[in-house]
Formats: sequence, C-alpha cells, structure tokens
Amino acid sequence: MFESGQEVAVEEMIRYLKALVILQAAMMERVEGGPKPEVLLHRAGLGIQEISDVLDRSYAAVAQTLSRERRAKRHAGPRHKLLPEASDES
Repeated sequence: MFESGQEVAVEEMIRYLKALVILQAAMMERVEGGPKPEVLLHRAGLGIQEISDVLDRSYAAVAQTLSRERRAKRHAGPRHKLLPEASDES
C-alpha cells in the first residue's frame, strides 16, 4: 500500500497522535466537573478496547464509566430552558 519510507512516516505520525491524545486525556482528568476522557473518546468514535489501551485502564473500568454516563444522561433533565417563562406581569 505504502512505500517503505511512507510506511515509517505513517507509523511515526500515529505514534505522535496517540501521545497527543494521552496528554490531552491526562489534562482533562484534572478539570473538575468536566466530561471524563472515556466519554469524549467514545463520542469521537473510539471503541471500548481502544479507549482502555489509550488510557491504560481495564476494559471493564471503561465500560462501567460509559454505562454510568449513559445512565446519568437518561435520568438528567434538560440543563436549562431555552426560552424564559412568559409572565402575566406585562
């Protein structure tokens, strides 16, 4: 598919991209109240096994985090109303 030199360049690029993802995930873990890295990586299209590899966590731990997030999202109502309530005072 690729020539030898191109293949090496692609592999190196993949390695650096993985490093960037790991660094960004580590930074996000420090933010209070923000979404968990597992959730963001899953929203980006990564599977549970890929996420567990990137974050160095077990498959079960990642699956449990995603399950909790889905449950919390189902039970949470809308965070805010788009339009204010009409009042009779006008």
